[in-house]
Amino acid sequence: MSAPNREVAVIAGVGRGLGASLARKLAREGCAVALLARSADVLNVLAEELHRAGARALPCPTDLTDVDAVAKAFAKVRSELGPVSILINHVGSGVWGGFNELTAEDFKATWDRCALAAFLCCKQVVPDMLAQGGGSILFTGATSSIRGRKGAPAFSSAKFAVRGLADSLAREFWPQGIHVAHIIVDGVIDTEAVRAQTSDPAGEPMLSPEDMAETYWALIRQKPGAWTFELELRPKGEDFFV
Repeated sequence: MSAPNREVAVIAGVGRGLGASLARKLAREGCAVALLARSADVLNVLAEELHRAGARALPCPTDLTDVDAVAKAFAKVRSELGPVSILINHVGSGVWGGFNELTAEDFKATWDRCALAAFLCCKQVVPDMLAQGGGSILFTGATSSIRGRKGAPAFSSAKFAVRGLADSLAREFWPQGIHVAHIIVDGVIDTEAVRAQTSDPAGEPMLSPEDMAETYWALIRQKPGAWTFELELRPKGEDFFV
């Protein structure tokens, strides 16, 4: 079980970019961190890194769109680390393509990876948080959460749905001490994968995943007298607001 007073955080949808930076930040702040995603290889490498730094990290390879798999993963988290007090819904992949190219299967798969996955994870942690008298649930959004994007009707509509879920949960659970917040990522995140695909990495301002993780932590540590529901993260750049 987790050590007394050590918060248990779950990151649902961990990759090598922002998800990994969030895990490192939470671990540095003393949290026991559960890592959920499909790729066991990515999770195991990151968990080993966190272990070497003295943190408690639990890799849980999980299909976050599968009801039973999510339930088993969270049961493992509670058994090995303790009740969850922080959840970051960071799943956001989808099928890209214009309306005429998308199939019903593409559309459903995108909604499952975004909206359904977040719903399933929230169902697992809300009882823990209510029993503890509070907690934090953060949702990673995108520009497409508030503005439709040409060539991405599946992703845009799914991210709209995630924002709606976050807003609904905030209205229901803020009075019970659960801080629900939605972060709009309005820009490109600076990762090795992105730089490998960019012909001119210095040409477009990008968001630092480490700096983004600091903002997530600040939301988690906000006082309830002035909670934030939604904020936008944008990179520094003189032409960004044009």
